[in-house]
Amino acid sequence: MHGGPTTEGREEGTRIMRPGALSVFRTTNRCLSEEEVKGVTAMNSSLIGKIEKARRYAAEPERAEIRSLHVRFRGDHDVYDVRFEGGTWTCTCHSFEALGVGTCSHIMALERLLGPLTPHPAGQIEQTV
Repeated sequence: MHGGPTTEGREEGTRIMRPGALSVFRTTNRCLSEEEVKGVTAMNSSLIGKIEKARRYAAEPERAEIRSLHVRFRGDHDVYDVRFEGGTWTCTCHSFEALGVGTCSHIMALERLLGPLTPHPAGQIEQTV
């Protein structure tokens, strides 16, 4: 590396490590000023807070509800378009139309994957079969 140690005690071109801060990668051939380091530390602290909040939200799935969704589903025989809009599931597979019960294996699989994020009117059929 050229230029010798930085004010943070590391060589240029490497990570800058500050106590209590996440590592920051140098993008120029100069040392970060103390103000720039403080800004990065504040940004990282803010991001850490957002990550913690996201973990809390993920533990409370009732906070989120999918209102519309379009999924390309690769079945065993073809690729199907599965949609959820206005509280109703639809699928382009033959079974969805032929069964006439408002569900198919693709919809039931998505209900299992998405868990509590979508209503499960079709899932009630799965429980009785």
